[in-house]
Amino acid sequence: MSEAAVLGIDFGSLYWKAVVSRGSQNSIVCDEHGNRCLDASVFFNDGEIVIGSSAAVLTKSFPNNVINHPMHYLDNRKCCSDCNSGVTTEMDGDYPVFCIPFTSGIERISLEKVFIECFKRLFNLAVLTFNCDPIATVISLPSDLSPKSQEYVLSCAKAAGLPSVSLIPHHLACITALESSHEESKDASSSSEGIIVVVDLPANTASVSLVSSSNGFYKTVASQRLQVRVGEEITSCLFDYVMKEACRKLGSEVAHSKKAAKKLQHEVVLCKECLSSTMSSAIMIDSLFDGVDFTMNVTRARLEMYAHAVAVKLQEQVKAVLAAHGVELTSIEKMVVVGGSALVPFVQEALKPLSNGRLWISPRPREVIAEGAALHGSMREKSHLRKVLPKLQQVAFSILLAVEEWKSVVVEKGVVLPFKKMTEGRVEGEKPVSDVIMLYEVNGEEKKCGELHFNTDLCGKRLLMNCNGDQFSGIHITLFVFDGNKEVEKKEFCLRDE
Repeated sequence: MSEAAVLGIDFGSLYWKAVVSRGSQNSIVCDEHGNRCLDASVFFNDGEIVIGSSAAVLTKSFPNNVINHPMHYLDNRKCCSDCNSGVTTEMDGDYPVFCIPFTSGIERISLEKVFIECFKRLFNLAVLTFNCDPIATVISLPSDLSPKSQEYVLSCAKAAGLPSVSLIPHHLACITALESSHEESKDASSSSEGIIVVVDLPANTASVSLVSSSNGFYKTVASQRLQVRVGEEITSCLFDYVMKEACRKLGSEVAHSKKAAKKLQHEVVLCKECLSSTMSSAIMIDSLFDGVDFTMNVTRARLEMYAHAVAVKLQEQVKAVLAAHGVELTSIEKMVVVGGSALVPFVQEALKPLSNGRLWISPRPREVIAEGAALHGSMREKSHLRKVLPKLQQVAFSILLAVEEWKSVVVEKGVVLPFKKMTEGRVEGEKPVSDVIMLYEVNGEEKKCGELHFNTDLCGKRLLMNCNGDQFSGIHITLFVFDGNKEVEKKEFCLRDE
């Protein structure tokens, strides 16, 4: 019997990635063209819906019918100035409605509809590619996304019919992948303490998250978006350089050709990626302008010259975040750098002095978030948390379950962390355990509820906890005790900030 599959999705601003986790194997989901990531573009026209790179290409011919980078409409996230310049939008409450021209007239497409179609597309690709039917889905969202926007995306995913949906922020998905990696697991220590710094560097933004680590327990200290846009700024400088060379060779009219600019932009992005691992890269474009071909070589030295100023800005802003939260360099356990710009050598060199000599970059920095989301879901399934997690995600506090010396993280700011310390575990011991204490935090202060006395001996039995509630009505908890698959005890109680 094959093991159950779990789908992990990195729902980013410019690209979407998906990974299927099945057993010990994680596989990236590709589209029909072999692309390992989907452009965040959606094309609508007379009932036809195209998503991904094919939709991005259609922007040239149908600028009024393609919605690019829809995540930028949440929390007023910035995008390039010409993004969706041909699409007419209206506001319906807090979210936009896109006015798309159909043959029959103007069709109003909501942002919810866009997200639903995107999730359906990613799920169907996973099913068709690996001939599997995922039993759970974990969606990773930008760490600085507001709770309201997170809830909006979650509702769209549920409306799309994705199974057992839950969310995890980018930085916790990265840590999940880090802790699960084979190389790190050899050196991982359950007693390690310190701060894990996650620097997320996608193409058009940057963010830093600080996570405290203590004896296998993790807690988010802060997540902050940076002003520097590493990938976009480096690409922009490199594009200006290549465009000047094109104007010198083919004439100044090239700078006024949108078609030529699009071709150059595409090649510049590929060139930048190539220079991350080679000393030079060639740009070759057939018929760039007026039927004339264009070729030129770009060296890594040129890229690093442009990257230097951006890397210095990144270093200063990361340093400012660490200082603002009182993080000493000696307390940094690891610095995890992910995103496409993590491959730029100059960016790596700029962050090394801040990493306490513990810089970690995934071999696949663009896919590590989707991998972490899939791994998180796989761990959740192994811990039998599929039905419990939606309830746990309503909880606003950090909660620990303590049975004498045994503790387990249940929820951290709405996200279950089932690695290292399982939410559902076995309580072993020679003597009967009768006292179960629930620990939780309010505004950083640890509190605990009264003791719960069980008539049943808990030795060798399983614990399962179900929570819901909010900071106003308290946290309502149901604790189940199982002997095998049989429920032998059930306790209900409520935590309140007295």
